[in-house]
Amino acid sequence: MPDSAARKLRHADTSALRRRLLVIELGSAAVAQVRSDDYDETVAIPQLQGEQPVAFMQRVVERIASLEQSGGTFDAAVLMTGTRNDDATRLARRMLASGIGAHSRAGAELSDVVVDADASATPRVRQELLELVDELVAGCDPRQAIPIRLRFTTGRANQGEPTSGVFWSVPPGES
Repeated sequence: MPDSAARKLRHADTSALRRRLLVIELGSAAVAQVRSDDYDETVAIPQLQGEQPVAFMQRVVERIASLEQSGGTFDAAVLMTGTRNDDATRLARRMLASGIGAHSRAGAELSDVVVDADASATPRVRQELLELVDELVAGCDPRQAIPIRLRFTTGRANQGEPTSGVFWSVPPGES
């Protein structure tokens, strides 16, 4: 990205930026399948190797709260689920669902929430993810119609792709 385009985005009215939260559990499906052209900023938060699921989701919820405190909101959220499905992981996912619900009730106008899972998920895992989506629906602001989708994908992340940080979208013609 040219310096001038990056500077324009950084100094733009940050409340007007369209932001997406991308939560990436260890072992999740391909990050490359997530398009960025609809958003000015994508905040990708990957689970660190050895990081416990609840600690990871606590870090994500703190990032949501930090953005709220600065007057910003996320317009979309994507949870890319990994291969773990133990009690701690299910609890952590429910923690995130609660955080997203609180974010919508705090004034975020979410236009899209996606739970992305591997197509090879067992029927039990699929049922648990459907229950997670139900929690998201119940927890979000009832005055907003928020599309919440459960998507099953195939493939794995390309190890050469960046998977952490803030990714800026450059308007056409400014690259």
